[in-house]
Amino acid sequence: MARTLKSALIWCVPDNPTILPEEARKLLAWEDIEEELDELHLDETQKHQLSINLKKAERDLKESVWRTYNKIILLGKNNDWQDINLGLTHSSAAESLTAFILNRLRQDGHVEEGISPNFLVRNWPPAFKEWSTQSVKNTLFASPQFPRLLNPEVIRDTIPRGVGNRIIGYVGKISDSHYKPFHYDESPCHRI
Repeated sequence: MARTLKSALIWCVPDNPTILPEEARKLLAWEDIEEELDELHLDETQKHQLSINLKKAERDLKESVWRTYNKIILLGKNNDWQDINLGLTHSSAAESLTAFILNRLRQDGHVEEGISPNFLVRNWPPAFKEWSTQSVKNTLFASPQFPRLLNPEVIRDTIPRGVGNRIIGYVGKISDSHYKPFHYDESPCHRI
């Protein structure tokens, strides 16, 4: 079965996943030791060393996740899969791996905060003279020709801006040649 909104998908895939389980096992082992702290009768020096080892294992696991998930795969503009190598990453590069990936996708133009009415009209298939707001949303997330939007609700701002700037009209179709309501060249005072 073909996926309809295929451009909405972005995968972050592991480059070499073998290191990650080992780092996770180390952290789990140190956590097990910490849980048995009362039974082990450790002195203060040993407790301090346990705390250091636990923090190191947590840090190592976090860095391992960053090093492992350094490749993004998404649908390119030519409808082929596109690989984006993030290179050697580390946790100090951003507040989270997700934030790092989104920043990179923004820099490369794969993800956008919004879309302009001009861009929408310029890139809309010329065979369609009119389209529903739902078809705009579906097309934006189905076609790799359009940038991926972080929030699909921004379309509700794009359409009134286009109406206010005389780029597009917003209408309700009541028959083949009649429209009601009909909005064109109006101030974008409300969202659609």
